[in-house]
Amino acid sequence: MPSTRMASSSHDEDEGSTHLIECTGKGQNGNGCVAWIPTWLPKKIPKGFMNRPFLCGFCAASEVSELREKHSQDADQSPITGELSSLFNADSNEQYGRRDNVRIFGVKEETEEDVYQKVVDVALKVGHRISKTDISICHRVPSRNLKKDEGRPIIVKFVRRQTKSGLMANKKSLKDCEEKIYINDDITLLRARLAKALRQREDIKSVAMLNEKIVIYKTDESKITFENLFKLYEWDPDFIYPVCKTSLHFC
Repeated sequence: MPSTRMASSSHDEDEGSTHLIECTGKGQNGNGCVAWIPTWLPKKIPKGFMNRPFLCGFCAASEVSELREKHSQDADQSPITGELSSLFNADSNEQYGRRDNVRIFGVKEETEEDVYQKVVDVALKVGHRISKTDISICHRVPSRNLKKDEGRPIIVKFVRRQTKSGLMANKKSLKDCEEKIYINDDITLLRARLAKALRQREDIKSVAMLNEKIVIYKTDESKITFENLFKLYEWDPDFIYPVCKTSLHFC
């Protein structure tokens, strides 16, 4: 308990009196403050009240300055706040809206084709029977890196999530197909850029984006699953942050 000294008071003695309480701060040289703080206290002091720190004006200002400096350093080291946090939340909402979607690559493109029937035919190749009525909408989408005679990817939105789940569960059987057809989750642009950057790392064998989850398969045969982009960022902030910053042009 800090030392106290009685002093004059302008209040009624029945209500309380003014005490001089020693400052508990570090002081100017860091070896303890020599100031005393005049403090009016009620006659009945609450239990534990005198165990709290008492700071003079100088020490209070010094502690506020230290806290501000520490907060600034933490902000520089942890850019998960501000724009990055907003970006991850917005991306999560966008990805949720794509939860019933898939993208199909490698399907031959023809003039005046029935894209809905193309999707039904791909489903049959994996042993999953569907009809056109199971598809909410589907169409070809532009792609920059198409090879000669390669069809543009097809984006598909299913009426029910169970239809998509059945297709994704059996897509491995496409490995036995003569055509090189691939079925992937429909992911956001941010996730596509992160997946591309991660695949270029020497310690990573492959990356899978499964709706909100991110699965990394490492070259040492280990696997890491992240529930969302926040968890992925915590895993390696020095790698993830520059990819987001440079790709999406925010500061």
